[in-house]
Amino acid sequence: MALDLATKTGWCYFPSNVIVGEVHLQQIIPANYQSGVKTIGNAHSSLGSFFNEYRIWLRERLIVMRPFGVVYEAPFVRTGGKNKAGRGGFANEAAIARKLFGLTAVTEEVVYDMQLPWIRQVKVEAIKKHWAHNGHATKEDMVAVAENYGFKPKDDNEADAIALAHYTWTIERAKKGRS
Repeated sequence: MALDLATKTGWCYFPSNVIVGEVHLQQIIPANYQSGVKTIGNAHSSLGSFFNEYRIWLRERLIVMRPFGVVYEAPFVRTGGKNKAGRGGFANEAAIARKLFGLTAVTEEVVYDMQLPWIRQVKVEAIKKHWAHNGHATKEDMVAVAENYGFKPKDDNEADAIALAHYTWTIERAKKGRS
């Protein structure tokens, strides 16, 4: 199961019996995969309730999906400047960092507790380069590639999770000598 961790967490699950690769990707669409976006908390949620809501949701997803492992996008926190909403500064960056690293910690803890075989993180640039052939691809680029493959992501978070799932399948298949 692939996770794009954020307040709007994108997720994607490819069943373990699906062959995924550039050539075979079209064969899994749309019936054999599941993906979506989970909005966690709201503007007034305490960090405790935010992480608890995520923990409950993640456990439920993992119980239902029974993935062979979990992969998530490595947390990346912008330093300096302003985001698209015009917010910036240390306080905003610190709040974002707390949430992203907290989501990472909760993910690691839940996967450990449920005794799943493996968990991995992947750098954002590696996912973008694999999916859009550009390590600096925009959110719009990631959605467009997903749509070109026949996926229908609701937003860039879901598109990123789909890309991460595909990246992971490709890497795992290569490790097993089935590429």
